[in-house]
Amino acid sequence: MIEIDEALAIASKHFPHGPEELAKRLGAQIVYGGLDRLDGLRISIPGKMLIRINNTVSRERQHFTLAHELAHAIRGTKHTSSLDAVNMLLSSRPEEKKANELAAEMLLPRGHLLRLVHRLPIDTTRIRRIAKRARVSPIMAAYRLTNLVEDLNMPNAAVVFFGDNRKPSVWSKTLRIASDAAMQLSEKARANPRALYREPQAPGETITAAALRSQNGTALFVQLLPANVAARKTWDEKLKELADRLFADDASFRQSFSGTISQFTQHVTGLVLRNAVAQFNERYADRWSGAAGKRFRSPQGQEYLRMRLADWFDTG
Repeated sequence: MIEIDEALAIASKHFPHGPEELAKRLGAQIVYGGLDRLDGLRISIPGKMLIRINNTVSRERQHFTLAHELAHAIRGTKHTSSLDAVNMLLSSRPEEKKANELAAEMLLPRGHLLRLVHRLPIDTTRIRRIAKRARVSPIMAAYRLTNLVEDLNMPNAAVVFFGDNRKPSVWSKTLRIASDAAMQLSEKARANPRALYREPQAPGETITAAALRSQNGTALFVQLLPANVAARKTWDEKLKELADRLFADDASFRQSFSGTISQFTQHVTGLVLRNAVAQFNERYADRWSGAAGKRFRSPQGQEYLRMRLADWFDTG
């Protein structure tokens, strides 16, 4: 059996396909198909492990379920079946909590997550980008962020889940939120779901709320931050501001640039950010001419390029 530290190292090296690589190394057979009221099922017999995954739910949910079942196997617990992801995350059973934390670490290794956050505060767009890179739901990404408050220099954070009955459930190691306060925050945040909601609290503090949605339901990612930190533009607010200047009304340039970024990040790996920026400029210096080329070479265009590539390359 693989030890926990080894499992985390494998997951980080093969991100975002860590669970699949771990299953391969454990000799686990993964079978995808319909399951009645379950997301996953693990069957262990001498010399063999079979993991069944419900393929009628989202791919992100399937990815989490696989990681959760593997976490139980690595930890040596006797858990054999998984309900839906949110119920697993909110479970009060100690073995489920530990499996959830290990699964989250395997899906979103610390180093990769810290690189993707960039800075506080964290908004809905950033959580969605993190989730997309990790092949998990936005709610799962928010759960992992909440577990890393110290590493992120984030004083307090929580994920508030809203189930079918709309009664909120809170996951946090540092922050308590009353049900009525959570409901009020939800209403305010969802009034403009694309923007980060900010609300002053005690002197020098601001609470922020990012609205999230997935197949499992809706949620809020809540941060209680120093007022000066909460007031800063988020990484993606700054990106949008730069994009509006760079592309203006030139939809063709925007589409071409995004396609080029995608092509570059798929084929170029192992560089630090400054070298990735230099190589991008060298490769595509003549791709855009006229006004588009001038905007690309401008300080704002180069800053936008650096911020886009920062999701893929370490600063070094």
